[in-house]
Amino acid sequence: MATTVTLKPNAIDLSGSTSGTTTLQASAVAGTTTVTLPAATDTLVGKATTDTLTNKTLTSPTMTAPVLGTPASGTVTNLTGTASININGTVGATTPAAGSFTTLGASSTITSSGTTSSATVASSNSEQGANYPTLSMKVANSLGGYVTWYNAAGVSKWSIYSYMGAAGQQGVLGIRDTAAGQDIGSFSSTGLAVTGTLSATGQTVLASSSGDVGVGVTPISGVLSGYKTLNVGGAGGGIFSNGNDTYILSNTYYNSGFKYAASSAPATIINVSNASVAMQSGVSSTAGAAITFVPFFLLEIGKSLALQGAVSQTGTGITFPATQNASSDANTLDDYEESTWTPTLAFGGASVGITYAASYNTASVTKIGSRVFVSGVTVLTSKGSSTGDASLTSLPFPADGIKAFSAVTCSIVGVTFTGQYTMELNANDDVIYFYQVSNLGVQTALTNTNFANGSQLLFSFSYFTAS
Repeated sequence: MATTVTLKPNAIDLSGSTSGTTTLQASAVAGTTTVTLPAATDTLVGKATTDTLTNKTLTSPTMTAPVLGTPASGTVTNLTGTASININGTVGATTPAAGSFTTLGASSTITSSGTTSSATVASSNSEQGANYPTLSMKVANSLGGYVTWYNAAGVSKWSIYSYMGAAGQQGVLGIRDTAAGQDIGSFSSTGLAVTGTLSATGQTVLASSSGDVGVGVTPISGVLSGYKTLNVGGAGGGIFSNGNDTYILSNTYYNSGFKYAASSAPATIINVSNASVAMQSGVSSTAGAAITFVPFFLLEIGKSLALQGAVSQTGTGITFPATQNASSDANTLDDYEESTWTPTLAFGGASVGITYAASYNTASVTKIGSRVFVSGVTVLTSKGSSTGDASLTSLPFPADGIKAFSAVTCSIVGVTFTGQYTMELNANDDVIYFYQVSNLGVQTALTNTNFANGSQLLFSFSYFTAS
């Protein structure tokens, strides 16, 4: 206890029990002030000292950069401004598991650093044009966490979740329909995964790091420098464009020329350009090998439709290949041709010295499928010196072996005969023979003796061919 007490006009000096002096100094105040000491043995807390308060209540205090320790329970109310609380435990009211912050400013932040802690932000902000509260969650383990939205009845509807993954695993950010219990979609370094229909308003571009796009397949990258490919369902199926041309691909890709995507399968492309559509195919080969395409369909503006093996011609129409690719189907038109034929009159199979009037030894030929139509004229200026049965040789198509035996309609001038005359084409032959039939029905061949130097033939007939 103090050994000496000294009273002064505005102070009291208390000497220490062993040394030193403590002065109680009254401040200059108006009126009378009272200092009440507790009715207990206690220690007074000083203004300039660092002390620990136990079982004390602070009413409306002003705190500068406070640290709120690690309380096991309690409620913090009226937290406004930009203040923040670092929570390392469970915060609640009387029941910690169900506690909440009752007043949270729009720009306030709650940070939860517990491995299993959860926090709820309740806001009355309207959906449009408002400042939204921010929830920052730090998860100490690798399992990730959820941010969940609840309706007024406390039923969860939607969640955003993150899965950071263990070492060597991919991180995932996803959206989940918690009411339905299923994921809506997720993002990761491997791409976008969507449950249901992916739709967009405006323009949407989905691309790999190379700019190529794959639907149901990893796109082939590093091909067609400067142009991008859409691969659909398989590495060799897709679409690409080089500006003027768009290509639809099957079992092929472009890399310094078209290559086979897979072995032992044919390749096909459809090329759509500014003025044409071409379909081309290549026989099966080895993956990566160059393709030699053969057109089987070609359509150009101002030109004919060219079928397999044909070349488009000026004008509107359908062009068949020069060599027929016959079909066994009775209902398929597999050939069409317009041409001319120069008849050759022969006697006994020879045409020695026979000459014709200029421009009067010709015929037009039209072939539609297996049917051949011929119309022509032959005018002799000299019947030559050959002798024997008369015939017109070397038809453009030989007669069919089944549907032949065609009769020929012909008008003749300067040719003698008995009774009536006929011209016939036999099966599997390309020669027309001349006959005369007497009134008694006897048929004999016309020969060189029945013809003269000015004989004229005007004929028109049709027949079937197998070629």
